[in-house]
Formats: sequence, structure tokens, C-alpha cells
Amino acid sequence: MNSDEKELLIECIPSGRENAASATTIGRMAGFNKRATSKKLFQLMCDGEWIAADFVDDTPVFYLPDSREGFTDAFTHLRERELGLRRKLKAVKAYRKKMQEVIESRSRTT
Repeated sequence: MNSDEKELLIECIPSGRENAASATTIGRMAGFNKRATSKKLFQLMCDGEWIAADFVDDTPVFYLPDSREGFTDAFTHLRERELGLRRKLKAVKAYRKKMQEVIESRSRTT
């Protein structure tokens, strides 16, 4: 994503949780489709931009935190997602280890 796209997208993200908007809405304002907007928002978040994400009726929405509370909420949300991903990764590794054991035990018996 070039710097012009980055600036345009950030300008289209509303400030404050109460004004949060979906990727579709932000994309319409910026001139991108939903898929491209979602990817670009994720990239901005990975690049360290303080873009907060939340859910409204199971739809992800995005906003720029505009207060100390907003930053705290954004950080808490990201931390919860990180912990959830770590738990899933641990479960996948355990499952993979178990499957390798099953495959090895079957190959020894045949």
C-alpha cells in the first residue's frame, strides 16, 4: 500500500467508538472494495497504526480511538485477540502432535 492510499484510508476511518464504521462503509468513502479495504485496514494495524476494531451485530467495525478510554479499549481488544490466537495455536500444535503419534503407531503395525 502506498502512502497516498494509507493517508486516504486513515482519513476515512471515523474517530470514536460511537462512530465506528464497517470495512464496506470505509471502503466506499475511500474508493476501495470491501475485501481490499479489510486487507488494507489489517495491514495498517500490523504497521502499528492505532486503529481499533470492534463488533456490532457480528460485523467488524473500525474507528480511531479519540480518548484515553478508547486507546485502553483498543489495546484490551487486541490483547484478548492475541491471547485467543495463542490458545488456538497451542490447540493446533497439540492436535498435530497427536496425529503424528497416530500415524507413527499405524505405520509400525503395518
